[in-house]
Amino acid sequence: MSNTFRNVHTYDNMWKGRYFPTQNWSNENKKTLFQQLLRRLTDPAAKQMVQIIMNDQSQNYDVSNDANASDILADICSIPVEDGELQLLEEQLADNFMLGKCSQGRTTRLYQILIALRK
Repeated sequence: MSNTFRNVHTYDNMWKGRYFPTQNWSNENKKTLFQQLLRRLTDPAAKQMVQIIMNDQSQNYDVSNDANASDILADICSIPVEDGELQLLEEQLADNFMLGKCSQGRTTRLYQILIALRK
């Protein structure tokens, strides 16, 4: 795997202005969606990353791309996903947990999944 792929900071400022939440997600809506997602996940690292996104709001905002990881994850959770798509999300969440939990890592990995699911 190339370092460019692993280093999410390669994408800083590259997708700014391209993501807009589908709605103004309340914290209560997000919590409900994230709890539903947690029930479907099996990977412990992916589950921990969802918990971190739920509980560590201070690190969810990515200044370089003007996006919030919890909004992106809520948008993802609002899309019906098949098992294969869920595996892709789970892998990215686990990678985020193991490779770095910074706000850019959270948003960039989730934004890539969101784009794939919207196609």
